[in-house]
Amino acid sequence: MGKFEKGKRPTQAQSYAEPQRAPKKKKQKKQSRLGLIVALLAAAVVLVGCGVGYMFLRDDGRIVNNLYVAGVDLSGMTKEEARAALEKGVSVYGKENMNVALYTRPYDTFTSTYDPAQIPLVDIFGKPLDASAQTEATEPTETEPSETEPVTEAPTEAPTEEPTEDPNTPLDEDGKPMTLLTKLCLTPSDTAVRLDLDKAVEAAYAYGRGGGLFSRVKKNALTERTDLNVADFLTLDESYVRTMLDEYAKDAVSEKTEPSVTEGTTTVTDDEGEERELKTLTVKLGSAGREINTDELYKAVLTAYADANFEMQYVVEEDLPEAFDLDALYHKYYVAPVNAVCNEDTYEVTDGSDGYGFDIKKAMDELEKAGPGGEVTLTLDVIEPQYTKESLQEKLFHDELASYDSPYNAGLIGRSENLRLACLAINGYVLKPGETFSFNGVVGERTAAKGYKEGGVYVGGETVQQLGGGVCQVASVLYYCTLKSDLEVIARQEHQYVPDYIPWGMDATIYWGSLDYKFRNNTTYPIRILAEASGGYVRVRFMGTETKDYTVELDYKATMTHKSKTEEVEISKGMKNYDKYKDYKDGERIQVGYDGYEVDTYRMKYDKNGKLLSTEKVNHSSYDWRNRLVAKLVEETEPPTEAPTEPTESPTESPTEKPTEPEPTEPPTDAPTESTGGDEEAP
Repeated sequence: MGKFEKGKRPTQAQSYAEPQRAPKKKKQKKQSRLGLIVALLAAAVVLVGCGVGYMFLRDDGRIVNNLYVAGVDLSGMTKEEARAALEKGVSVYGKENMNVALYTRPYDTFTSTYDPAQIPLVDIFGKPLDASAQTEATEPTETEPSETEPVTEAPTEAPTEEPTEDPNTPLDEDGKPMTLLTKLCLTPSDTAVRLDLDKAVEAAYAYGRGGGLFSRVKKNALTERTDLNVADFLTLDESYVRTMLDEYAKDAVSEKTEPSVTEGTTTVTDDEGEERELKTLTVKLGSAGREINTDELYKAVLTAYADANFEMQYVVEEDLPEAFDLDALYHKYYVAPVNAVCNEDTYEVTDGSDGYGFDIKKAMDELEKAGPGGEVTLTLDVIEPQYTKESLQEKLFHDELASYDSPYNAGLIGRSENLRLACLAINGYVLKPGETFSFNGVVGERTAAKGYKEGGVYVGGETVQQLGGGVCQVASVLYYCTLKSDLEVIARQEHQYVPDYIPWGMDATIYWGSLDYKFRNNTTYPIRILAEASGGYVRVRFMGTETKDYTVELDYKATMTHKSKTEEVEISKGMKNYDKYKDYKDGERIQVGYDGYEVDTYRMKYDKNGKLLSTEKVNHSSYDWRNRLVAKLVEETEPPTEAPTEPTESPTESPTEKPTEPEPTEPPTDAPTESTGGDEEAP
């Protein structure tokens, strides 16, 4: 019931309001229960948190995880364990020397755009010369000899080892090695360096303790490595180290100087014994200025000790001088020489003129050696041109590059005349540098109008008579001289059968309209070809200018032999082609036989002292074989037989032993006659 004031009756409104208070009291009761539940949950959380906090907060006497000192992992260790680990891990302190090296960055003391490879060279005719085509003073590349090489390779000397740069030298931003100025060694006995292990252990143990519950929890759950500063635990004789660094730095300190040039004179004695006074230029290169902050250097030493880096490298900052402009000095005094030039048609040589200046290539080499602050004296003198009139006249066609005398049968009148005419067409021909010689192009077609006679040639394996037969002997001698001169062969084909006038594998066959022999003059001077056929020899000489620093020898090796056989041709009046064989006597030779060979040709190169430099196989030649035909007269009662045709298959019997090779210059026993011995081969 509600509460009423004394002396008053309740009103109607009050009586109706009384029943509404009961529900209000029930709501308050529910809220009280909810608060109780919340309070209970909070208490549970506090209890759990206290448990977890206790787990992390309790001091287990161990160092937090992932904590390092001087590179030693002390995670979860007690103080005693940590000290033992440090004693073992940092034993270098007190035992290792500290080596302090001062370096400077490389810089250019002078500049020049001179490049010997870019100097435009010209030939003797004044035309630009392709450097790749030059063969002057070139040493051949040594090659491996083949299994059939006829010459034993000379033993080679063991190569001399060249010193290499220190791999520990630091590099600048461009990858160039820096320059070592000076080096200092600090011994443990002098510096009294040591690591305070007790202090380091205490610092490691204290890490993570203090700062409250969450600080301890956070640091005890470290996932990344933490290193304590070792410098805080190092002790050394600071006074001694600073004194040594001060003395050490004095040697590296310098003042900057700029480059300079001073003119002067000098007296020299020429080749004729006369004294001449020449102008000189003394170039003094600039040098960098250096000042070393020993406080910074001392800090760097401490850092190196802290990192246990006992090979310390310190780069000194420098105030660099201007680079000396060598090109400007060169062009100030330079007067260009003028080359003598050879006329391409008359081979007369014009006058040249000397230049003036100093040797810029030599100057670059000397300035490079002099280094910063160094001095070099350059002498101004006459600069000779690439070609002088005297040198060209002396060198042109001065040297015999190669020669060969090839024998022939002077009794074969037609063939001898063909040889004479071919040599006459070639004799005196001048092959310019870079030009190609063509036998057919120079000799031309062999015709009766030019005086050529019939001579033996090979056609389909048989010997027939044609105009110009025999002139390929001249082509063969040219090929031999080409190999001997080490010139470039463009086109060459061997004969069908082995030749008897030139070493095997060194012959060349030609035929108008299909086969040609070509070679190129790959030297820097012209070559004059001298050729004649007289007295039973074809003589060829290559006259030019020797540019090689080696000599050439030639040799060959027969790798396979096909033996020929003797066949009889039965001759009777009733046979076909009787008129062709009627004049042969019984047993008389009708056709010369040839053995076939596979031949490799070699070129050996020797230095001036006779040492073998290389052996090179220059070609492989395949020579056919042909059976020897002998006449056999038969009676009329016997059936006539046809003359045998050339064999198309190899003989059934092949030799198992290596053949004995005849001397290259001796003709075979069955020397061909005029009717059978031609050597110009038709396709």
